[in-house]
Amino acid sequence: MAKILLIFPPAYYMIKGAAIGPSNQYMSAVFPPLGLLYLARILMNHGHRVTLLDLSAQTVSTEEFKSLLHSHDLAGISAQSFHLEQVKELVTFIREARPELPLIGGGPHFKTTQQFLDGFDAVSYTYGENLIVPLVKTLLRKNSLPVHLLDEELANIPGILFRKQDGSLCKTDPPELTNLEDLPLPAWEIINPDHYSLLGKVNRKFANIITSRGCPFTCRFCAREHHYQARSVESILAEMEYHVANGRTKFIFADDLFLVSKQRVKKLCEELIQRKWGITFLFQAHANSGDEELYRLLKKAGARAVVFGLESFTQPVLDFLGKKTTVEQNKQAVLDAHKAGLVVFSFFIIGSPPETPELMQQTFRTIRSLPIDALTFYPLDYPYGSTLWKEACDAGLIQPDEMIVPATRERNLGLYSKEELEDIASREFDRFYKNPFRWLRILRKMILLNDRDDYRAMYRLIVRLFRNSME
Repeated sequence: MAKILLIFPPAYYMIKGAAIGPSNQYMSAVFPPLGLLYLARILMNHGHRVTLLDLSAQTVSTEEFKSLLHSHDLAGISAQSFHLEQVKELVTFIREARPELPLIGGGPHFKTTQQFLDGFDAVSYTYGENLIVPLVKTLLRKNSLPVHLLDEELANIPGILFRKQDGSLCKTDPPELTNLEDLPLPAWEIINPDHYSLLGKVNRKFANIITSRGCPFTCRFCAREHHYQARSVESILAEMEYHVANGRTKFIFADDLFLVSKQRVKKLCEELIQRKWGITFLFQAHANSGDEELYRLLKKAGARAVVFGLESFTQPVLDFLGKKTTVEQNKQAVLDAHKAGLVVFSFFIIGSPPETPELMQQTFRTIRSLPIDALTFYPLDYPYGSTLWKEACDAGLIQPDEMIVPATRERNLGLYSKEELEDIASREFDRFYKNPFRWLRILRKMILLNDRDDYRAMYRLIVRLFRNSME
């Protein structure tokens, strides 16, 4: 069967002279791209040989890249909107190095935009599990099939966009929704674990798992999928058991939102407690999706940290962003998780149109008064497909072909300039992390983790957040 190269671009990279890859170790990936590992397993189950080239975690020379392109029969690239320029650069490089190579695009960017990108033979605008096998089968024959037959075969594959031989674009009907219970285990055996690290420390004991897809909330700044699908507890446990058997006992639940069904989470926790695998994990929660009792159960099951997307501690900003939370709920979420002994991470968005300097300072004061252990500030962007993007596009403030637009004064979308927001974020971030009492509290929590690996990983994760925000 065929040799297939699956490529994941980094968020930050340049083709610098003879090298392609992440710009530095602080931008390097911590975990492999699960979406590509799922597709790799499906392709391998159909007899194909698959190579993963994760350029967010490893650097290769341009000559090595060319050699890989010439030694494979087909390539696929996963794209996200924030690294679209890197994707375009890769496509250009591939077409110059090996013009005839069949090339497939997929990933969140195409799911959001539903747009074709020239240079690809076809792109998937949905999840690829149900279409990757027939698409690969067809494109492997693209150089031998008559033109009209290639168009006909592609037109019968659901969930793709492609340009016909006459230059017109074709979008096929969407495929049936994937049943998450039917997904095979991701092909972890094709990764090189030495490529994944936190601040240069290889994390062979770590694994990322997706227990659900989508998010039931409809935040106005978010362009992610809102159709929510959850895996069964039995399915999750089977994947975790596979990792434990291979020495991986430190997990990140990489769902958009892990705490949706309290019943499912409680059942999973009870099973993990009973099995005594000695695992630990980090998860993401909505401010009103948990309480102290649930966080204590999660801690007993192995949870060490929780990540909240709190965004703000002022109601006008929360309402503008469509968070469906209150300031008091945000505060209580932090306090409940802290009381349960979890390390508390949070993301905040600054620069929303209603966020006056007074409201911004109110958020900063509240942050300093709460036991938040690590955080990051993000200036507000309007990503393609989000409610904010659509409203601004309708108002003529954004062009339809713009992917990610900063909510700045220059764009008539905010009160602050790009430079002002960056300065504010840097200043408050610096003030937050230079508080010695905060570090003492973090140190106490880490000591109570009673696990040297968890202690070191949590420390490196916080340092990485600090370094990235200072870049």
